[in-house]
Amino acid sequence: MVAPHANHAANQRNVVDGLIHWLLATGGLIFGVVCAYHSLLWNLFLVASGVVTSMLRASTAAWVSHLVSWAKCILYVSRRYSTDAATSALRVAFACLQSIADFIPFYHQQEA
Repeated sequence: MVAPHANHAANQRNVVDGLIHWLLATGGLIFGVVCAYHSLLWNLFLVASGVVTSMLRASTAAWVSHLVSWAKCILYVSRRYSTDAATSALRVAFACLQSIADFIPFYHQQEA
């Protein structure tokens, strides 16, 4: 039987891990939108997203999926109410998130 304090510590660790990965993914989305306007920053974003992708674990796939859905909603709103430049930036950010979400299962198959 596992001691109750061990479960509590594991739960706290999972919450912290989830929060860190959520912040990374959200920061990536915002940074991706900014980078769509600046090519130098865009190249940095591609490198950073590769590093973040390599750190993601299977438990993070749900967060990435959530962010992809969120990006789809933003993209829809921007198409209806915003300029072409903003729509293009959001399409780039969405494509980055989608590629990360698609890569996670493949990455974990390679680790096994």
